[in-house]
Amino acid sequence: MRVISFSETTNQIRNRTKTVTRRAGWLHLKPGDKLRAVVKAMGLRKGEHVEDLCTIEVVSVRREPVCAITPEDVVREGFPDWTPAQFVDLYRRINGCDADALCTRIEARRSTERSHFRTRLFLAAFLLTPADYPEVWRAITDPDTEVEVPDAS
Repeated sequence: MRVISFSETTNQIRNRTKTVTRRAGWLHLKPGDKLRAVVKAMGLRKGEHVEDLCTIEVVSVRREPVCAITPEDVVREGFPDWTPAQFVDLYRRINGCDADALCTRIEARRSTERSHFRTRLFLAAFLLTPADYPEVWRAITDPDTEVEVPDAS
């Protein structure tokens, strides 16, 4: 599952006020794709780990200039008190682009499926010990690791 970072809008994702995001690139995304939303995926310092937020499912995708954002989409981006111009300024600062640069507008909703990472964390925390099942503990810090959970009987 592809990872999508929300380091600048973590609170909006946690508060469930963000249903739209704009990204440079992301050209091959399509409705139905599932994404692993995280706080930060790149530039982690030694000892830092990826923090999961949720799993999201793409509802719609389209390309448009950053400056084409509507007041309604500013709210969907998680900024109900901002103007489109304020949002465009933020986007330009984060992405280092012009206001008329093309971006990918992604509308998504939270997936109802539990993330594999959270399921593994639950099992590791309540059923297993690190000494008995070190591969599960590795999976906690690297959610892309495939782990077979042994039968508890």
